[in-house]
Amino acid sequence: MPKLVEITNNIYRKQPTQADFLRPTGVLADAIVVITAEHVSSRVVETGFRFDTGENQLEVYLNGQYIRTYEWIEGQQYGEYEEWTNFSVRFTPNYIQVGDIVRFRVTSANYSSIYSGGGTGGAAKDIQDLIWNLNQLGKEVFGDEYVFNYTGNPGTRTIGIMPENVLTPDLSHYRTWKTPLYAFTPSTPREISNFTNCRADDVKYIIFQDSNTALLNNANIKLQGGDDFLGNAGDFISLIFDGSVWYEMTRSLNS
Repeated sequence: MPKLVEITNNIYRKQPTQADFLRPTGVLADAIVVITAEHVSSRVVETGFRFDTGENQLEVYLNGQYIRTYEWIEGQQYGEYEEWTNFSVRFTPNYIQVGDIVRFRVTSANYSSIYSGGGTGGAAKDIQDLIWNLNQLGKEVFGDEYVFNYTGNPGTRTIGIMPENVLTPDLSHYRTWKTPLYAFTPSTPREISNFTNCRADDVKYIIFQDSNTALLNNANIKLQGGDDFLGNAGDFISLIFDGSVWYEMTRSLNS
């Protein structure tokens, strides 16, 4: 049984042996992650090593069972996860549970098909690695839809628009959001009670487009003075997430 090296209290890496490199499909990277509550909430699990997305390099096993990345066949989605960054994957909602064992592996059979000549190594690969890392950093700061532009032009950054009538919107894609601009005024303001798919230390900026959206002060969102906040057109609020609760940082009343 190969020795497992403890990286953190829930991440382990298999110590390579001579057999790993002599076998026909050498094992280049092998890590085990024990799923925590934060993983379940965000659905994002770090591999512990870098891999190339979209190249079929990564193998993922859940509780010993091999699972597949997302594929679309005739408009139907198959698979259980997507390659989120060069260091992480994101699972289908409600697919993983606390205590599950996820194994990440890269073998030479997959890796060598990408780096077997063709001018993809050396300085070109170093530049590609840098671009991938900058993309990951941009996603951490600006949201999942950020794309680094390596041509010298500004990266792709967008202000999101929250969907109408969704009271726990997903804010993972962008850093700055606008509330819905309702075509038909609802009978009462839509009361947002939480934001989903975000990670500890996320900061979100919200611009109100009208007076039809309110933020509720509750167990999930802690607002100034302990009061609900009904915004008006032009008002602004910023919040930071500690992994469980959102806390108001600033607000600006501009209506």
